[in-house]
Amino acid sequence: MQRYADRNLKTYASHLTYFLRHYTPALVHTVRHSYATNLLENGIDIRIIKDLLGHNNIKTTGICIHIRDVSKNNIKSPLDYLY
Repeated sequence: MQRYADRNLKTYASHLTYFLRHYTPALVHTVRHSYATNLLENGIDIRIIKDLLGHNNIKTTGICIHIRDVSKNNIKSPLDYLY
């Protein structure tokens, strides 16, 4: 059983090493942008997102966030939450 686990671990490590050498920069960048966009779309304040991403300037955070099309019908008034 131990040899089987070691062999799988070595194979996994080999595949992971290949992946990290070829895809890491674009992948990490994309994940950061997606994370920031998702946070904003779920109502997290952009200043908090700025701090989470480690940005010094709010403009840098604004560049990183990709806003999807927002329909005016999806925007709720604060009054909608009273009922």
